[in-house]
Amino acid sequence: MSDYQPLPQDDSLQQHEQPLSSEVFPAALRRKRTLILATAAITLLAATSYLLGSSNEYSYRSVVSSSPGISPAHFAQGLAKCKAIRREDKHRYPLPASRSHNQRFVNGTAPTLFKNGYIFDGVADAVKTDLLIDRGIIIKIGGDIEAPQGTVVVDLKGHILTPGLVDMHSHIGGYAWPVLDATNDFNEMTSPTVPFVRSIDGFNPSDLARERVVSGGVTSVLVLPGSGNIMGGEAFAFKLRNVDTLSTEDMQIETGVEGKWRYMKMACGENPKRSYGSKGQMPSTRLGAGWLFREQFEKATELKRAQDDWCTAADSLPKFGLHRLDTPFPEDLRYEGLVGILRDDVKLNIHCYETHDIEAMVRHSNEFKFKITAFHHALDAYRVPEILRRAYKSVPTIATFASHFGYKKEAFQSSVNSPKILADAGIPVVIKSDHPVVDSQHLAYQAAMAHHYGLTELQALAAVTSVPAKTMGQDHRIGKIAVGMDADLVVWKRHPLSLGSHPLQVYIDGIAQIENVDPSTWSEQQEPLKFDKRPDMPIPADKDACTSNARSAVFKGIKRIILDDEQVSGHGPLTAVFKNGKMVCTGQCEHHIAALGDDEEDIPVYDLGGEGVMVP
Repeated sequence: MSDYQPLPQDDSLQQHEQPLSSEVFPAALRRKRTLILATAAITLLAATSYLLGSSNEYSYRSVVSSSPGISPAHFAQGLAKCKAIRREDKHRYPLPASRSHNQRFVNGTAPTLFKNGYIFDGVADAVKTDLLIDRGIIIKIGGDIEAPQGTVVVDLKGHILTPGLVDMHSHIGGYAWPVLDATNDFNEMTSPTVPFVRSIDGFNPSDLARERVVSGGVTSVLVLPGSGNIMGGEAFAFKLRNVDTLSTEDMQIETGVEGKWRYMKMACGENPKRSYGSKGQMPSTRLGAGWLFREQFEKATELKRAQDDWCTAADSLPKFGLHRLDTPFPEDLRYEGLVGILRDDVKLNIHCYETHDIEAMVRHSNEFKFKITAFHHALDAYRVPEILRRAYKSVPTIATFASHFGYKKEAFQSSVNSPKILADAGIPVVIKSDHPVVDSQHLAYQAAMAHHYGLTELQALAAVTSVPAKTMGQDHRIGKIAVGMDADLVVWKRHPLSLGSHPLQVYIDGIAQIENVDPSTWSEQQEPLKFDKRPDMPIPADKDACTSNARSAVFKGIKRIILDDEQVSGHGPLTAVFKNGKMVCTGQCEHHIAALGDDEEDIPVYDLGGEGVMVP
């Protein structure tokens, strides 16, 4: 106890001859003093940072610590938009094989196992194997598949199974059947520039054409606004499975998916000129159309620049204190879609026919730095592949007709060889319908014509499956047959590129679409038809009935013959005989064929395989 000294009762040390040493100052009081000093220092630093950050004199941008024009919630929304703009993983999707289900799957749908069929997807040659679908996706491909309990087994009996067809240019639902003024909702013709309208707002899920189109094997469509305007509006991608809710939202391919691809429709050439020039309104010429187009993109560019500046200013705010910009994130709904194009969030599809119109759009793309996803119709595109390669950052796909000529001036230079010429030049080719201009039920027939005029078997099928799916940014889900892809499939009666072929059954999200189909009644099929140069019509080109050299021909395997005043049908295939430019027999014509005598060897014979229909 000899070391103990009493502490003073006040803070003054002057009462003591010497200050107390650290050896005798209690440790607890020393820690308390240190804590008080540290707290004071931190408080001083925070206050200094706050005051410096709030001062216009020292901060990078003019900021305020209160909210005269923008609330904290509004400021947070702006920051969220900046984050979304800068995302580096936009439109990147997991590999299909990693998917466990399709979010469009309908609970209670039984798995289906397809056996003994030829899988043909436009990527590789047809191969005979089995395939299992469940939860709305393709689960397994190969032999000896162990199916879960309750699986529906479909014996394909050698029939071909393809992906569901993808129609990349359709007005189904927006130009609904029956075609009436009351059902025409695909062109907003009050202004030539309406990029802010949306096809989904006019889409009628009860369009009578839906079932008909599905019966042709089409399972997914890109529904575009019309082509009467320079900027026609936003397009949407749908599946054609009928949904119980009758909801257009539920029919979208990526319903419920955040950040999905968006689409825009624009047009150049005759249609906008005719639509507005007749009213004495711009554009009455291509000059006016070009100006209006550039004017709109200039305004969109200014809005994009303002948004980027706002985000940069927000980044430069001090990290300490409550700081907000005094203006909200810049937005304008009229130009929001165009800004999306500039940011590569919206895929641009342009109705354009002639070479100089295509080049004008390529020129605009480089001026304002946006990608062109596809030129549609584009009947002159085969003449300018080099110009197509000049488009900003990517080569556009050409979504075209297999054969469509002369219906207006823009179509006078079309060629049935166009798809082949473009494909040979390395340009992606899509065959589409423009439904109801061309009935989308016959999309496979359009592909067959493109094959007849030069596309390979694989290219022709890919032009209505994998290529449009990839162009739309949906190739992680549709357009191919692979594990994890959506269970959108078509069973064909014959090879899908053969004349008269049609689907026996169509599946969307793993659900059969054609009612009252009994697969047990399907006929057995041999190995798929191998095409040479001409599908179903393997005859020398110099004896083709489409040339001026042929005046006689025999058509066999006809299911029905429709004449001006009667229909000819019967049990078994029919025949039609033409001699010297005139029809001499329809029906059972063996005696007329025999009467051709020695000339028979030189007369082309077409076998339509029992599926042909002959019309005047």
